Amino acid sequence: RMSRRRLDAEAIRDAMLAVSGKLDLQRPAGSLTQQLDGEVGRRAKTDGLKKEVTFRSAYLPLVRGLVPEFLGIFDVADPELVVGQRDVTPVATQALYMMNRPFVHDQAAEMAKRTVASASTDPARIDYAFRLAFGRSADAKEQEVSLAFLAEYESSLDATKPSPDRRQQAWTKLCHSLLASGEFRYTY
Repeated sequence: RMSRRRLDAEAIRDAMLAVSGKLDLQRPAGSLTQQLDGEVGRRAKTDGLKKEVTFRSAYLPLVRGLVPEFLGIFDVADPELVVGQRDVTPVATQALYMMNRPFVHDQAAEMAKRTVASASTDPARIDYAFRLAFGRSADAKEQEVSLAFLAEYESSLDATKPSPDRRQQAWTKLCHSLLASGEFRYTY
C-alpha cells in the first residue's frame, strides 16, 4: 500500500491542459524571456511572462520574483534559493485557486465540450469525463449523483436561455468539480 501524495505543480497544470485537450506537446521555439524588451531585472517589461500559454510546464520560465501564480500556489521550488526538496503544503489557497481562477474554468469548459462530443448518452459522457479526470470509470453511485447534479443544475439556470447552452453550462460545472476534486490532484 502506498500513501497518497499530491502531484507536483507542473503535473497538475499539465493534467488540466491535457484533459481539456489544449496541451501543446511541441517544444516552444525559445524561452519567453527572449521576447522581453530589455534585460530581466533592469527595467524590462515582464508582462509577456504573465500571459497564459498551453505548452508543458517544463518550458515555463522561472524568473526570480516572477514565478507563475499557479506554480507558486502549488509549491514549486523557489528559483531564488537552493532547494533540496520541495515543500508539499495543503493550504486553502490551492482549493480556492481550483474553484475560482479563470484558467481552471476555461479548462473545465473545454473538457465539457470534449465530453459532450464524446458520446450520445449522459451515462457514457459521465464515464468518459471520469476516465479523463481520474483514469477510471464512474461507479454506480457517482453516475447517479452526476446525473442528478446535471438535471438539477440545468433546471436552476435561466429558462430564457436556449437548452443547449444550459446543458453545456451544467456539463462545465460537472467537469469543473472533477478538476477541483482531491482525486484529480493526488495519486493514491
